[in-house]
Amino acid sequence: MGTYKCQDGTVYSGVWVDDVQHGQGQAVWPDGSQFIGNYKDGKKDGVGSYIWSEGNKYKGEWKENMIDGFGEYLWADGRCYEGYWKQNLMHG
Repeated sequence: MGTYKCQDGTVYSGVWVDDVQHGQGQAVWPDGSQFIGNYKDGKKDGVGSYIWSEGNKYKGEWKENMIDGFGEYLWADGRCYEGYWKQNLMHG
C-alpha cells in the first residue's frame, strides 16, 4: 500500500507490486477526474468506476486501460447506456 503524487498533480493511492499499481487503488487527476477500482500491471484492469471532470460516469469492466466488458455509462445530461463495450466503444 502506498500513495504516489506526480508532478502534474495526479495522486494514486492503493496497492503496488514491483513498483507498479496492481490491485485496488484510486487515482485522482488535477482536473477532478477520478478512477476507483482494480489495476493490473500499472493499468486499469478488472472492475472499476471512472468519473470525468464534466460529470460523465462509467462503472464496469476494464481491460488494459480501456473500457472493455460489461458496464454502465451515465452522461451528465442524464443519458445512459448499459451493455457491452470493446476497446472504449459500445459493442452490442
